[in-house]
Amino acid sequence: MFSRTRKKRKKVNINKQIIFLIIVFIAIIILFFLINFIYNKHKAKTNFESDLLSSNDYSDTFSIDKIILYSSANATSNETTRNLWNINVYQFTDIAIYLNNNSSSSLSSKNTIKELYIDNIEYSPSPEKGTPELYYKAIDNFGIPSLKDENLVQDKLNFKIINSKDALDTNTANFYETCQTPITLQFVNKDIKSNAIIPNSGEALVFDGSLLSKTNIALNNIKTSISFNLNLTNNLDEKYVYNIKFDIPLEDNEHSIYEGNIKKEITEFSNNKFLKLKGE
Repeated sequence: MFSRTRKKRKKVNINKQIIFLIIVFIAIIILFFLINFIYNKHKAKTNFESDLLSSNDYSDTFSIDKIILYSSANATSNETTRNLWNINVYQFTDIAIYLNNNSSSSLSSKNTIKELYIDNIEYSPSPEKGTPELYYKAIDNFGIPSLKDENLVQDKLNFKIINSKDALDTNTANFYETCQTPITLQFVNKDIKSNAIIPNSGEALVFDGSLLSKTNIALNNIKTSISFNLNLTNNLDEKYVYNIKFDIPLEDNEHSIYEGNIKKEITEFSNNKFLKLKGE
C-alpha cells in the first residue's frame, strides 16, 4: 500500500515538473518573440529616420534664429484665512521661437509661409510631479502668468497665416507669412501640488517661482524636457520640418526658479536649419 502511495506521489511530482517545464518553455518562446518584435520595431524606426535624412536636405531658406525661455510658477487660490494660504501650484515656461526666412534681400514665394503647424509633442522624461501640457501663448502676455483653457494644444496647433500688412490678433494662433514675429507658446506643469498650505505672515503672497520653495517642491521632481515638430509650407508648396527639443529651465550655475523666475536664451544649435522634404 505504501509502495502504491509513493508511486502515486512520484507520478504527481513528475507531472508537476512536466507542466512547469512546459510553462517555462512557453514563457521563453513568448519572451523571444517579444524581444524580436521590440528589436524589429526599433530597427524599422531607425531605418525610417535614416532614410528620411538621406532622402531630404537641410535648407538655407528657413532656420531657427533663437529661442527665448522664461520660467516661473503660479497658483490658483482655494481659500485664505487669517493664518493660512491654501493654493494649487503649477510651473510654467513661456517660449518664443524666432524663425529666420533669409529675407534680408527680398521676399518671395520661396521664403514666405503658406502653412504652419506644430505636432508630435513629447515630454521626456515625464516629470515625477504634475501634468505637462502645451498652450498657445499671446505674445502680449509673455512672461506674465496667464492660463487659458481654450489655448490648450491637444495633438496639433495650426497657425492662421496672415499678410504682413494686416494687424496681428494675438488672442488666437496667428503668424505673419514673413516670419516677422516669433512663435509664442507656453509649457505648463499643472497639478504639481494641490491644497498646498503656506502660513499667512500678514504680507502679500508673491505668486512666482518662490512658491515652489515655499511649498517644498524639489526641482528634481518637476524637471523635464519638451520636444515637438515645427512644420511649414512656403508659397511654392514646398514642405519643411524642424524638430525642436530643450530642457525646461529651472536653474543654472547662478540662478534658480526659487528666486522668482529664470530666463534662458538659446542661440547655439547643432543644426538650426529646417529639413526640406523631397517629393513634396
